[in-house]
Amino acid sequence: IFEKSPEEPIPITFGDVTNCAGRREFGILSGDDVVVRLSKELAGVKRLVFAVSGVDGILRKPPEEALDEDLITEFNPHSVSFVSKHDSEIDVTGGIGYKATCGYLVAKAGIPVVLVRGEVSSRVLAACKGEHVCGTVIKA
Repeated sequence: IFEKSPEEPIPITFGDVTNCAGRREFGILSGDDVVVRLSKELAGVKRLVFAVSGVDGILRKPPEEALDEDLITEFNPHSVSFVSKHDSEIDVTGGIGYKATCGYLVAKAGIPVVLVRGEVSSRVLAACKGEHVCGTVIKA
């Protein structure tokens, strides 16, 4: 993205309501599912950055119980575990646990994946550039 021109748009995705066949009137397409498909199916994807709200990345404990040392800086679902609380009344698409799962699928395709605190714009920008940031790198 930044090789062409810093003024060009940065693709940002999110989920949305979608039509469904059958009895259901609608469904929710998770933005996490969207980025897995885009990352794996489009040529030239250099990295996937999840800008998450309220946390620096994946934590070993729920945010209200976590300390600074509970940030998981490198995550692989086969070697690191964490406790995730998910409020499906607010987030119907899976929360941080689903981001970890989807991020792992992208990492398995050879694309670097990082989760950073979305409220810190300098971290989001640095992560998009491939720089080391405070957050969680998902490894395959």
